[in-house]
Amino acid sequence: MRTPLLATVLLALTLPSTAAPAFILTVKNETQNCTWITIYQSYSIRPWEIQHARFVRPNAIERFSISDNADLRVRAEVKDSAQCGNTPNIADVHDWRKDPPFPREKPFSARVVKTGDGRFHLWIHN
Repeated sequence: MRTPLLATVLLALTLPSTAAPAFILTVKNETQNCTWITIYQSYSIRPWEIQHARFVRPNAIERFSISDNADLRVRAEVKDSAQCGNTPNIADVHDWRKDPPFPREKPFSARVVKTGDGRFHLWIHN
């Protein structure tokens, strides 16, 4: 069965390009707790999609390859200890950037921190 031309054109306009330029997002966990980091991206009117997800150990840095022409959201689920694995979360924080393309000369990095008041925060900055 052949796909109608109109449906093919609409599909091509809404799907992200597979040749999307990529750059590195650096995520630094500046806490004494393990964190589960999830990277989401959204193209045009499409919903958020998970691009990457993995643990970042305390005081460690992980790098993620992401597209520079999609909206970006980073989520950190902070575990209750330095142990990574099936342990309870004590915080769930996120930050996002919209309106790509993002400047390639100043790639983004994200930091998970615990402030003096005992609260956890996540910031994306460049």
